[in-house]
Amino acid sequence: LRALAEDLLVLARVEADVSAGAARAEAREVLAEAARAHLARADVRVVTEADGAVARGRTRDLARMVRNLVDNAVRHSPAGGAVVVRAAREGADVVITVSDDGAGVPAAERERIFEPFFRGPDERAVREGGTGLGLAIAREIGAAHGGSIAATPRPGGGTSIRFLLPLAPQRS
Repeated sequence: LRALAEDLLVLARVEADVSAGAARAEAREVLAEAARAHLARADVRVVTEADGAVARGRTRDLARMVRNLVDNAVRHSPAGGAVVVRAAREGADVVITVSDDGAGVPAAERERIFEPFFRGPDERAVREGGTGLGLAIAREIGAAHGGSIAATPRPGGGTSIRFLLPLAPQRS
């Protein structure tokens, strides 16, 4: 219940907080902070790669977004699997991608996984817990920062979650 209450409070705060546009978040720092807080299963490797891109937004919030995506990817990865987290500049955006080598998300559920309380039929995910809010919170954090999210299948199995965030303006 505590985890559920905390997730609901985060979701409410993100929806109410629109001041993210003034801050700058270095991609390397976002991934490092998310990795420090990550509670990955010992049998799933998490690999991070980031260039020097700087997104418009707060590091703390974007790290929470990435942590939620990584936690979900780890939960759906097989023992011995890997989750790869990349952040890089692409044109006018910073693209953050979290990829796993799990079973993948069926096409009919790729939009629904970002809805609050949606939990797919994956037996292990249900058994290992979670509130069904992690991906919804990630989407809301990204949206509050002017970003967009999409889930796509990976060739050979698994899922990639791709977040596009606006680059921070250059400092004068």
